[in-house]
Amino acid sequence: MKEIIKVKIHSIVDVITNSSTVIYTKQNSVDEAKELVQAILDMMEIKDKTPDDIFNYGISVDNDRYAEYLNDMDLDLDEISENEKEFIEHYQNIKDWKEQDKLLNQFLDDVMNNRIEKSKWMSEIEGMDEGNQYLYLIVKDEKWKTIAEKIKLLLRTVKSEESFE
Repeated sequence: MKEIIKVKIHSIVDVITNSSTVIYTKQNSVDEAKELVQAILDMMEIKDKTPDDIFNYGISVDNDRYAEYLNDMDLDLDEISENEKEFIEHYQNIKDWKEQDKLLNQFLDDVMNNRIEKSKWMSEIEGMDEGNQYLYLIVKDEKWKTIAEKIKLLLRTVKSEESFE
């Protein structure tokens, strides 16, 4: 089984007190992860590999967010392909949430492993929920598992700063 690294994306947040203003600055975590992997490959003097040879990359949100959207989704939307309609209809007809989650996990696995293209509705959900996104790194070869674990440790470190004016 392939190693899947799931890292919570930490947005840079500026909170203005005495109001309800919160400003999120989202970074492109996929590009930054690829840059980090490229730097590691360069340091190791590995010239015949690219970051895309090492991992599949993706952005995702919690399954609950997809599930909520899928259960209420209108199948008559023009932008949904026949395969997507079939998946969504099958998903909506399942009454047991555990079975729905299992089907959704398989669908997400297919997307993250580039077996199917990411759906427009998935990107829309991810765009609506930027504060709860995850970066996925899926190891393509077990020999890169150690690098994946080190990246996971690095990306899980959080730095917060306070300032008062």
